Amino acid sequence: MKKSLDEGNCIGAVFMDLSKAFDCLNYEILVAKSEAYGFSRNALTFINRYLCKRKQRVKVNGSFSEWKYIDQGFSQGSVLAPLSFNICINDMLIFIPDIDICNYADDTTLYVSDTDSIHILDKLESSISTVARWFKDNCIRLNRDKCHFMVFGDQSNDLTLQIETIPVVESREQKLLGITVDKN
Repeated sequence: MKKSLDEGNCIGAVFMDLSKAFDCLNYEILVAKSEAYGFSRNALTFINRYLCKRKQRVKVNGSFSEWKYIDQGFSQGSVLAPLSFNICINDMLIFIPDIDICNYADDTTLYVSDTDSIHILDKLESSISTVARWFKDNCIRLNRDKCHFMVFGDQSNDLTLQIETIPVVESREQKLLGITVDKN
């Protein structure tokens, strides 16, 4: 990215937020993708048995709720959650070959470089639509209200971007993996 900026190009990035990413992982999709990645029958059986017919309840002030079956998602802090999430999301990269993606857990950032910010926005908008459809097809919820974009190296203030028909807010600065980045 720095090299591209040093060469006088602009970089556009869309910071995408997923709603409760680990809570909405679909078990059937996870098993199907694990099979596609070549997991053995024994491993698939183990995964399926681990996921099926799980129950949970909560305790508040000494009182327990009723047991409820869980048909999707992973508990916070589960060691299998990040691996399972990566298995579920990794093939997204196949569907948008013309743009770069940075994934870390449930943070997804699309970015592209070009000399013209209008070309950047066109590429990002096209890719965002593809990614939004991919998320929907894979039962992962995109929190559109928390998605932002930024064009580095361009000081224009009237840039617009949409996810399908919903406008994405342009940011002057954005927190990414604990680091604040700005347009400069």
